[in-house]
Amino acid sequence: MRYKHIFFDYDGTLADTISGITFACNKVAEIYNIDKRFDDGLVTTFIGEGSKRLFLRAFDYEELDNTNEKMYEDFMYYYLNFQTDHLKLYDNCVEVLKTLQNLNHFLYIYSNKPHNILLECVKLTLKDIKFEFILGNRTEDKPKPDPESINRYIQEH
Repeated sequence: MRYKHIFFDYDGTLADTISGITFACNKVAEIYNIDKRFDDGLVTTFIGEGSKRLFLRAFDYEELDNTNEKMYEDFMYYYLNFQTDHLKLYDNCVEVLKTLQNLNHFLYIYSNKPHNILLECVKLTLKDIKFEFILGNRTEDKPKPDPESINRYIQEH
């Protein structure tokens, strides 16, 4: 069986983005005088269900509320504005994607990274690759592994 449609995650699959997330965590800890320092290994344990869950896990909160919403906004600001300063594509990533593209495969990115940040990262790092769609997490979506948003997108297109 030959596959024509290939879906990729971005973080940890195409690009090493953990340092940008670590930077955002440390910046927020510094701003709020939280006696906690993050390294890439620790932050890796928080990833997997989107930026909101990552923030809550990193700063030991159960949920977003009026006591931490501003802090989360600041986290997202640093995550958005500095993510592209700290990312690196994995070796041979572009070559593999170009090969698949030249073999007439349809390429997609589906990620828990916030949609607007994902678009910026892909624009910066993979501008020569044609993706059929790039879908990051939006506030109205449940993060992966919930299939709701990807199923909805596939049905619509």
